[in-house]
Amino acid sequence: MAEADVMITIDSASVVANYGKNSSSGNPPSVDPKYIFMVTTQNSALSGNGGGELNLKVRVNDIIRWRETSLTAGSDQQILLYEFVSTDPTSQLITKPEASVTHPTVPFPDSNNPTKPVPTKISDFFWQCTVKNEGKVTYHFKFMVTDRDCNVLGYYQWDPFITITG
Repeated sequence: MAEADVMITIDSASVVANYGKNSSSGNPPSVDPKYIFMVTTQNSALSGNGGGELNLKVRVNDIIRWRETSLTAGSDQQILLYEFVSTDPTSQLITKPEASVTHPTVPFPDSNNPTKPVPTKISDFFWQCTVKNEGKVTYHFKFMVTDRDCNVLGYYQWDPFITITG
């Protein structure tokens, strides 16, 4: 069993500027993938690594995790994934992704001694699923953009791919 971690970075300022502020969480507008940058390891990417149309290459029993951020890493605007919709509605290929929160201890830079990191407990939020069968899944992640005060600026979506091999 392997893990495929995907970091999703969204140019939130451009998304809001080009698609407007909106309050339709149920059927948000689809965003051009040029505003989305998904990165995974070279072994997990079939195509599109670093772009908005990442096609993951995973095997049965692998675990996929998605994490999201804005280009400001949350200091000005933040991205929050809130719904996953796929072409596999009965979960024959992947389990229904679930949101998870863990609290790991991670190294954090010490400004007084930059070569000696200090252990710091954080909250880690991600979506996760397990791969069940071979096939191809197109999925839509719905996401919201918030400002630094947690005010929702808008709801949006886009559709990457997963290819499951034997």
